[in-house]
Amino acid sequence: MCSYNKINGVYASENRWLLTEVLRGDWGFRGAVVSDCGAVLDRVAALKAGLDLQMPGTGGATDAEIVEAVRRGEVDEALVEASVRRVIALTGRGAAAADERGRRGRRRRPGRAS
Repeated sequence: MCSYNKINGVYASENRWLLTEVLRGDWGFRGAVVSDCGAVLDRVAALKAGLDLQMPGTGGATDAEIVEAVRRGEVDEALVEASVRRVIALTGRGAAAADERGRRGRRRRPGRAS
């Protein structure tokens, strides 16, 4: 999760050095990067910097900005596809964890009524 603050004068959600060079490059992080709630000012700049998911959602408004940026050639479609793959993987891990919790919850535990 990226924060609200600026690092070297650039908001964390739009900081390519932080999100792509350090987090993904130096540290090898392969997961989705999610914004802190309300931390994104420019969704296109944030995507280009390495942010995958803006929180909270905007009802599609910033998605439309990304679509337009792709149409204008400002953002490579492959960048969007890579971000989408990371978000899908994140949701898959969440669903798997919820399923596992559900299976554990159905087991009979000593001392508890079934």
